[in-house]
Amino acid sequence: TLSLHDALPIYLNPSHIGLFDWEIIAIAQSNGFIGLNIDQRVMSSDRFLTLVKTEALFAKIERRKLFWSSIIFENIRYIAELLQLNGFNPWDFICIGSDFDGALHPINLFLEEADLPELATCLLQHLTRYYESPQCPITNTNKYFFPPTSIVNKIMFENAQCFLKRWFV
Repeated sequence: TLSLHDALPIYLNPSHIGLFDWEIIAIAQSNGFIGLNIDQRVMSSDRFLTLVKTEALFAKIERRKLFWSSIIFENIRYIAELLQLNGFNPWDFICIGSDFDGALHPINLFLEEADLPELATCLLQHLTRYYESPQCPITNTNKYFFPPTSIVNKIMFENAQCFLKRWFV
């Protein structure tokens, strides 16, 4: 198993509250999926959370939503890069996994189910920029077969539906 953990980005929560790289790989190997929690403290490092709060403080609402949604996007990006590095389709095992029940500190501006369409819009913007970046390690094949709109749909809806159909129908 190849790992990215040695170069853990500053935006991810460094504590043991999240998944280890080997656990992410094991989930993919077992055809499971990873439900991303929408709790800002769980999904982000203190340093990145401070940066988001500072940058979003006086920004217009659209920009604030992009800053706050970047917490979720950075986790998506890390998981996708790790999965691709280990030979998996990077977009088949990730979904939004919060019913907002029990989240002590939900991500600002995405506090309830009614905010999920706006989160999808922000994730689409993040993914589009990510794909356009020369540093994006996602293969051209994956970019071709999984454009940003398709990925957002998979993360927001399809992956969870496929999981339920596979294991419970």
